[in-house]
Amino acid sequence: MIFRRYTCLAGIIISLLLLSCTSENKPLIDNNGKGLFLVSGAKTPIDDVVTASINNSNIRLEGYVVILGVPAAAKQETNIKKRFYKHEIMAVHILNFKNRQKLKNTDVLTIKHAEIIVLPDMKKNDFSVFVANPVLKKAIQEAANNGTLITGIGRSRALIGKYYFQNKKIEPGLQLNENLVLDNLSLLNNNKSFIQNTTEKQGVVFVGLKAKSMLLFNNTKVVALNNAAITLLYPDKKSKITTNGTVVSLKQ
Repeated sequence: MIFRRYTCLAGIIISLLLLSCTSENKPLIDNNGKGLFLVSGAKTPIDDVVTASINNSNIRLEGYVVILGVPAAAKQETNIKKRFYKHEIMAVHILNFKNRQKLKNTDVLTIKHAEIIVLPDMKKNDFSVFVANPVLKKAIQEAANNGTLITGIGRSRALIGKYYFQNKKIEPGLQLNENLVLDNLSLLNNNKSFIQNTTEKQGVVFVGLKAKSMLLFNNTKVVALNNAAITLLYPDKKSKITTNGTVVSLKQ
């Protein structure tokens, strides 16, 4: 009888542990089959970005991390990799690309099956490495549709949207999320009319982030991950997020 009681108690404890592990790794919002994304300001501490990426993916249950960058970001990529190591995520691959580089099949498979993909902060002049390479672009799009969490750090967040702004022009991004255009809040403050006209014409929502802002979103809603201000400019209105955990709909 005593043995049976202890066996039952052990089973309950194990079940609770498994439940707690599962809940800790459950993203705040769902992938919705069209991508789950985390973006940050350039001055957001890397460890905060890595922690948020881990907490909003299934990386502790399965899979691996891929860091996609350019030669100029090599030092930053190594730093990001070390931060994942600090959190005991040891399966981290760095793939560094140059203009017009032909991808190996192994690179494509690595990207498509990652649990987390990180785009380090890079200059917008380097964006063409990704958007002008159809094989690389498609691999990232397929990863997003498969449930991979895509993390954009600093300026690289602009790659995730339908378009990105470059010298008062719009350029096609990776189009992982076709409802948003993401950039600095200062860009919005200094170019209100131009950005307002663009959102109306293109039917997108502009997201302006402060230097230390973090935002998690899918194709229908966004949630703030800290208290740094975030401004969303819809084609017909403007709203502001200032509180951690605030969820806002992307439906216009």
